[in-house]
Amino acid sequence: MMYNLHLFMKHKNKAFTLVELIVVITILSIL
Repeated sequence: MMYNLHLFMKHKNKAFTLVELIVVITILSIL
């Protein structure tokens, strides 16, 4: 899980970072 977070941070697209962060939080909530 942490590895996926690091991959998301590498992208650093201002528009996508927020969306991906929400997706990660949602996935973590489901799990």
